[in-house]
Amino acid sequence: METVPKTHPGYNNPLMLEQIRALQVPIRAWNCLLADGIYYIGQLIDHSESYILKIPNLGRKSAREIIDALQSRGLALSSKYQSEVFSDLPRDVTADEGIRARIAQYYCINDTADNDDELTIKVALCASDVTQIGQDKLVEVLKGACKDAFARAIDCLIDARALTIDSLEIDQEIMKKNGISDDDRAIRLKETQFGELQIVRVPVSLDGNLSSMLSQKFQSSVANQLGGVTLYPLLKPVIDELKLESTEPS
Repeated sequence: METVPKTHPGYNNPLMLEQIRALQVPIRAWNCLLADGIYYIGQLIDHSESYILKIPNLGRKSAREIIDALQSRGLALSSKYQSEVFSDLPRDVTADEGIRARIAQYYCINDTADNDDELTIKVALCASDVTQIGQDKLVEVLKGACKDAFARAIDCLIDARALTIDSLEIDQEIMKKNGISDDDRAIRLKETQFGELQIVRVPVSLDGNLSSMLSQKFQSSVANQLGGVTLYPLLKPVIDELKLESTEPS
């Protein structure tokens, strides 16, 4: 498979693996993209504006909203109509690990871990923040919030009596539990200029007997849904406080 060059804004950029809901575009634009089989940002930016405008019911206003949302994150639609990388995917395919694997390969997204057996949430953070604060300190401080979010996501699935659930519903439940409205979430994301991103793997686990009752594959699937910038609005105040502490004279 062809891969993007190192100069491409999507090169080794974890945002490519984010579902398009992370762009915070209006529901109309979001639904039109989903109906066309575009689930991830990495898929979206591989299409041109001409292609997007031909998606049924999308329209110029929605296209403009998508373009603006991408630009706010340093991204843009392709100059090509559509490359061959994702063109063979059927339009009714679900957002699954097969697509994610192809995106990771196409954009050369590296995600190495010291212990592949450890259950972790792969949080995408500003690389400059990780350097300033220190990865070990970040992981230690973010553990509690990530563990609580993971437990809440599991609860959502159990309450729904389902093996899978829309990740947006999980996201909304977690934010609601922590007193973060949809507007607050959108503001916190828009206030942040991510720039270069770095994956930080934060270990999570379940208390009691629940962990032994659920398969490792199922738990890993839930943890993956919480990766990327999904939890960033929840973690942002903690990260900002750590950044402030790191600049204070000792």
